[in-house]
Amino acid sequence: MEVEAFGGDSVVIKAIPAFLSDAEARTLIGDLISECMEGDSRLPLTERRERIFTALACRAAVKANRGLSGPEVESLCRDLDALPRSATCPHGRPLMVAISKGELEKLFKRR
Repeated sequence: MEVEAFGGDSVVIKAIPAFLSDAEARTLIGDLISECMEGDSRLPLTERRERIFTALACRAAVKANRGLSGPEVESLCRDLDALPRSATCPHGRPLMVAISKGELEKLFKRR
């Protein structure tokens, strides 16, 4: 996303990610601006930036009940493997858990 101050209380949007519709971009930018205005202005810039990135990551996350195609799953797995700390989401929740074959068989009443 490329957003610049335009004067007064206005901003100009120069570029948005291809996967966002115009309406989604407006909503996202409005939410980010509100969050910046409501946030503690005494926080260091790095922490404010981290909060914005966390909000963006959360919005971009795959939500429950959304179907994914095979190529989308493969792409997500490749991206996940490339991350240095990929065990949790931005909120600290685990992204995966290990389940033994025996536990899996019990879940499906095969054992």
